[in-house]
Amino acid sequence: MRRTFVVAAICGIALWLLSGAQTSADPDSCRGALDQFNSAQNGVAAAVTPYSDCIADNDGRESCSQVFATLQSAQASFESAVSLYGHECE
Repeated sequence: MRRTFVVAAICGIALWLLSGAQTSADPDSCRGALDQFNSAQNGVAAAVTPYSDCIADNDGRESCSQVFATLQSAQASFESAVSLYGHECE
């Protein structure tokens, strides 16, 4: 249930960001930034599930650090994509 909420929240934030976009920049650059944003968003959504599963199924023997590192990397890519989108599409 929590996992579904997290993914829904991520999607909601993305839609909110995109709904206010007024493109005055180069359409090709903006489209590329949007593609990168969508890819990064999918990366975070894909990384949330294994991390959530690791935490939920944990018996105290696994730190989940490897799957968390993957999630952190996906988040860093997402942050870069949000920045690029803001720069290229506004």
